Amino acid sequence: MLANFLPTGTLLTFEMVIPSIYHNGECTPVSTLMIHVLLGLCALSCFFFHFTDSFRGPDGKVYYGFVTNRGLAVFKPGLNVEVPKEERYKLGFTDFIHAIMSVMVFMAIALSDHRVTNCLFPGHEKDMDEVTESFPLMVGIVCSGLFLVFPNTRYGIGPHSWHGSATVLNHQANIPAKSSNCNWNVDSDFKRQQCLSLLNSCSSLDQLFQIHAQILIAGFQKDEQIVDKIIQFCALHPSGSLNHARQAIKQSENQIPSSWNNLIRGYATKGDSPREAIWVFLAMRRSRTRPNEFTYPFLFKASTTFSGLKEGQQIHADVLKHRVDDDVYVQNTVIHFYGSCKKIVHACRMFDEMLFRTLVSWNSIISSCVDNLWFYESIKYFVRMKNCGLKPDETTMVILLSACAEHGNLNLGKWVHAKLLRKGWL
Repeated sequence: MLANFLPTGTLLTFEMVIPSIYHNGECTPVSTLMIHVLLGLCALSCFFFHFTDSFRGPDGKVYYGFVTNRGLAVFKPGLNVEVPKEERYKLGFTDFIHAIMSVMVFMAIALSDHRVTNCLFPGHEKDMDEVTESFPLMVGIVCSGLFLVFPNTRYGIGPHSWHGSATVLNHQANIPAKSSNCNWNVDSDFKRQQCLSLLNSCSSLDQLFQIHAQILIAGFQKDEQIVDKIIQFCALHPSGSLNHARQAIKQSENQIPSSWNNLIRGYATKGDSPREAIWVFLAMRRSRTRPNEFTYPFLFKASTTFSGLKEGQQIHADVLKHRVDDDVYVQNTVIHFYGSCKKIVHACRMFDEMLFRTLVSWNSIISSCVDNLWFYESIKYFVRMKNCGLKPDETTMVILLSACAEHGNLNLGKWVHAKLLRKGWL
């Protein structure tokens, strides 16, 4: 029920900004001032939000405005739309009650955050722990009772059906009603499953923002599985946001490796700056989250993109430290990395030390040899692959054809060409 008191955008802004202010865990005079300013602005937003309303015009569009003693004052005057004259669009005593309740609920949520209390009340951590245990409960009881006595009839800015979080998600996120009927008054486990279901059906960043805001209100912002879903969407979906994923993982203190892996993958494959993948990895290590075999391949991919030999070598040392150097997927990316950085000797050494090789392994070393002008060696590796009983694929043959052309091996080139024609690859 508390979800009805807060503008979701305000709470989302607070949860996204506060980690940046408190990023190093130290409360300086500047960060304390910034927290005061942030709390003040968010409280004002919560207060004035309850003096807004909206209506749907004859043209089907939704128009917003402030409620006044004379009625609704639309934000864009001069529109050729008749503003409703009903009594409900006039300023009333209930609006002030809801505005005050909204500020109380926001402050209860804000003061439950240790980053806020540590800066505002330094040296009183134990006292504030006792206060934060009882204050939100007291606010919840008082505001829930007042809300029953003074029910909310305002639609507010955003959705034209502001009657709870499910309606918000239906209208503004355009999620089908069948999948987004999230009743926030039922038990916590059911709400959690509903949130996961909404995240699974999410298809746009706007939907994600709406769902994330409701997750914050419901108190699931530190649920590792829910945060993992948010980061997965933001990092890997075409319409995702890497910045939002990074903020989400920072404020949740998530220690699930898959969340960090997805964020690293996002920066390595779709980010404008693949070097950011390395910084995310360093943040992962600072959070004491242990990397696994799915962490390193995209780190090598990122290092390859910006030719970061030094960074890649440090990552390789970390691979050995965490004993995932026997994973074939990791080994394949190491070969490709060293080959791309013109360290063909290191690539060959990595390949020769492999106990199990896939077709991708052979293609990687053959391609690396060709890229480094080791054409004769690339043909030798191809012969070795054939002797091992592996059948080449289209990628192998195209790489080998290039090597034959550079090396001047006409007979092998003719054989490769005939093979490509027979397979229908040309």
